[in-house]
Amino acid sequence: MVFERLAQLKRDSILAIVGVNDESQLRAKTDLFVGEDREDLALRVYEALGRCEGDYAGWGMRTPRELEGWQDPINVLKHIEDFYYEASRGAFERFYKIRAN
Repeated sequence: MVFERLAQLKRDSILAIVGVNDESQLRAKTDLFVGEDREDLALRVYEALGRCEGDYAGWGMRTPRELEGWQDPINVLKHIEDFYYEASRGAFERFYKIRAN
C-alpha cells in the first residue's frame, strides 16, 4: 500500500513537470521501451526524457513550464526527482503529524 502511494506520487510528479501534447506520438516513440505498464503515461514520459535529447515536441511532450530553456532532459529528470522527494517528504510529515495527534 505504501509503495503504491509512492508510485502514484512519482507518476504525479512526472506529469506535473512535463506535459503531453500528442499522446499518440509519445506512444509511437516509446512503445519499444515500455513493458507491462503500457497504459502508464508517466512511465512513457520518463522513458522519453531519457531518449529525446531535448526534442520534447518531437516526442509528443510539452517543454516543461518552469524549466523553459532547459534543453538538457537530464536536468528535467533531476528536477522531477527533487519535486518527488519534496512531495513524498511532505506527505510523510502530514501523515505522521495526523497520526501523532
